[in-house]
Order: sequence, then C-alpha cells, then structure tokens
Amino acid sequence: MAAAVHPKFKLDWVDDPTAKAQLVELLKHLVQQTAGNQATTEVQADQPPTTTTTDFFARLAAKRQSNIDGRVDVASEVEKYTSDNSAEISSLVQYPHIRQWYLQLNTGLPASAAVERLFSGWSCVFSFAIASK
Repeated sequence: MAAAVHPKFKLDWVDDPTAKAQLVELLKHLVQQTAGNQATTEVQADQPPTTTTTDFFARLAAKRQSNIDGRVDVASEVEKYTSDNSAEISSLVQYPHIRQWYLQLNTGLPASAAVERLFSGWSCVFSFAIASK
C-alpha cells in the first residue's frame, strides 16, 4: 500500500488486472476508514452534547448522512487519484485522504529504538558464535 499511495508509483507496478482491482478496493476501504473517522469527529465537534432525545437522533442522522456523502467523495477521490498522470508529491494536495495515508505509510520512524534493538540482538549472536568455537 505504501507504493500505491505514492504518486510516482501508484498502481503502475501491478500487471494483473484482478490484483489491481483488489488494490483499488483496499485503497478505497482504507480511505473510507480515514474519512469516516474524520466525519465522526467533525459531527461531534460541530454539535455540542445535549440531553434531549430529539437532538440525539438528529445528531445520529447527520452522522449517517456525512458517512454516506463521504463514501461518494472517497470513491471519486480514489478514482481521480489513480487516473491522475502527475508523479509529483505536491499533487497529493488534491487528495487529502490519500495524502494522509501517504504520510503514514511512507514516513520513517523518528526514533532510533528499532536500530538499538537490532544492535542489542547482535550481542547474543556474537556470544553464541564465540561459545560454539
């Protein structure tokens, strides 16, 4: 998925049409999750919590409607992204949900903890190699 959300690669590296269709569906699903989480947050932020039941149900209806609208927008966003010929990273500005996944999947870890774990494991390897001689 990291290559699929990168504008330079997109789905050009997939030759099989079935696999390409599956990746497009997976990308739509991931972007839909992101859009659904943002829509829920926006609905909750826009409407203060109330204690009456009519406001509660109105808030649920607004949430459902924003999710329905989000599905349409997500499908069109993914379709526009896959058909866009631009290979520049700056083109992701037009596709905010895909840009979010690009940042999440193509950003390195800011800490050195993973490398430190690797080096701490080497001491066990070397001690085993020395003991076996």
